[in-house]
Amino acid sequence: VPSKAAILNRIRWAMFERRSLKEEELLWRSRDDDDDVYKSDDAKQQVVSPIKGNDNGGLDTQEHKKEKDDDKPSLPNNAATNSNPIFFESGGGAQVPKIVSDAVVTSMSHRDRSIVGVAHQREARAALSSLLINNGAPPSEENQQQHQDKNNNSMSNSNNNNNHVLIMGSNASSLLNQLAQKICASCLISKGDEIVIASENHLANVTPWLELAKVVGATVKWWTVADTTNDTAMKNDEAKRHPPPPITESCILSKLITKKTKIVAVSHASNILGMERDIPFICNLVHRITKNKGQVVVDGVAAAPHLLASGLTGGGGEGGGGAAAAADWYVVSLHKLFGPHLGCLVGRRSCMVQLYHHPKDTTTATATTCFKEEEKEDAALVLSEETLCKSWEMGTMNYEACCGAIALKKYFDMLANYGVESLGVVVGNRRGEEGDDGHQTSYQITSESSNDHTGATTIIASDDDASTSYDVNIARMCIQQVESRLLHHLLGYLQNKCAPLVRIVQDVGKMKIAHVDHHSDDDVIQQLPPLVKKKEERKLQRIPIVCFAHANIPSRTIVQHCRKHGVVCRACKFLSTDRLWEELGCVSMDDDDGGVVRFSLAHYNTLEEIDECVRILEMLVGWYGHE
Repeated sequence: VPSKAAILNRIRWAMFERRSLKEEELLWRSRDDDDDVYKSDDAKQQVVSPIKGNDNGGLDTQEHKKEKDDDKPSLPNNAATNSNPIFFESGGGAQVPKIVSDAVVTSMSHRDRSIVGVAHQREARAALSSLLINNGAPPSEENQQQHQDKNNNSMSNSNNNNNHVLIMGSNASSLLNQLAQKICASCLISKGDEIVIASENHLANVTPWLELAKVVGATVKWWTVADTTNDTAMKNDEAKRHPPPPITESCILSKLITKKTKIVAVSHASNILGMERDIPFICNLVHRITKNKGQVVVDGVAAAPHLLASGLTGGGGEGGGGAAAAADWYVVSLHKLFGPHLGCLVGRRSCMVQLYHHPKDTTTATATTCFKEEEKEDAALVLSEETLCKSWEMGTMNYEACCGAIALKKYFDMLANYGVESLGVVVGNRRGEEGDDGHQTSYQITSESSNDHTGATTIIASDDDASTSYDVNIARMCIQQVESRLLHHLLGYLQNKCAPLVRIVQDVGKMKIAHVDHHSDDDVIQQLPPLVKKKEERKLQRIPIVCFAHANIPSRTIVQHCRKHGVVCRACKFLSTDRLWEELGCVSMDDDDGGVVRFSLAHYNTLEEIDECVRILEMLVGWYGHE
């Protein structure tokens, strides 16, 4: 029987949820109205034709071959016209490869819920696990058969070895809200506990935790993108040898994490700033300070299309597999990952089991656990993946979207094969490492295929993971190689030719995970593995999202002009927090003027499209400040 505290928490949560749903509905209506305002009449009447196959393949950015090659991935070959626009809004919804849209249509034409539908659901779960945690269904039929022989049970058992479970839902926002509800109902967090939230987060990874804190009486702390008054006050107090005040906000994460921290909500990369965060390092830090009592919730929606299963070295983190594997919870939305509308939440199996078993007595010392520590591993093995998934996935699954997800994995396989030829990916020789029984395989993109003079990019994968991670790693490397050129080309123009009239909203370099020089952090840092200590020294990647505002031209006007001339983009605050704009000193960039313009690129864009967009921007009166 649930305790009184648990019942009260559920009632309070229901009240907050009802009120928040109304507020969210009003918020979305206002955002939709704003979006309609800055669309010109021509843009409103414009009908974008279905995406057809083309010869660009999203990788050959220098020239378009005339002969069709069915082995290449198919994506739109865009030109700046109203009938065939340039898409610079992948951050709001990426264009869909033909193989994916065809799979969705075929599924709708041949429905068989009880047999085909369920099979597609299982296959989609394995395919998405492969993309997100780099350890799912092997790419080839031969490897699939070997995998089947190794695991004589269902495909879901292959994911049990990963210690992760993938949940599917309508979108990332609903899955994060559902996660917060389950944590509240499970009494894993109580009054006096702490929740740390990154100010750069999308509201989907902010609002549920603020509401949860109100319900249970938890303390909210903010990981900021710039120096805060708390940081300054702390330095002054130390100088005067006074005890520092309680820190509730800081740009250094390690100052915020304590033994009371239960939730740390961060972004793999912000949908505004676009800077990658070191998720494996964050998870190591949080888990060590909280002694595995704190859970890291990562919003990977903006980052996933560009980083896929990447950590910092192509598979670091706790247990390998990159950011999604290192985090306790990692969420994405497939409509921004070149797929159908489908949300995915990757959860650590032990965390899933905790939420599955509600505590019966919240007054005991073990109220924050579902069972005794020694029973955790046994319980995780007893509960099947299907059982855990059913506790989240209510009703009939969107089988059409599942078919699209399966095809999406095939698209990345095709992208890898095409990238090997067009970008010069070199597969190194397998070599045994001293002290290891297995072998390793290296994958490398040579610098000869681009203007990048930083040297080759190398990924090391174990021989056991080679069959499952090869295509994902190669596809990610190809995407990053192409997008790096696009991003540098666009930033080069805005920074060198448009400053100071154009201000780019970007990371100021203050947001740190740990400050190794600070005395209070020394003990924490020294406890981390040597590899983890050095990770923050690596230059983090920036995904191709560029937000900017013009000093004289409202953002709304810029977007109207771009859309009129065939460039699809948007201007608003993109459901970011008000704190972010205050910290960046961008309070004047309000929604009345359209917020900021965002160009979010993807691997299917080209340098020619950026040049065309530049030509269109230069047509604006006053773009360079001249009348």
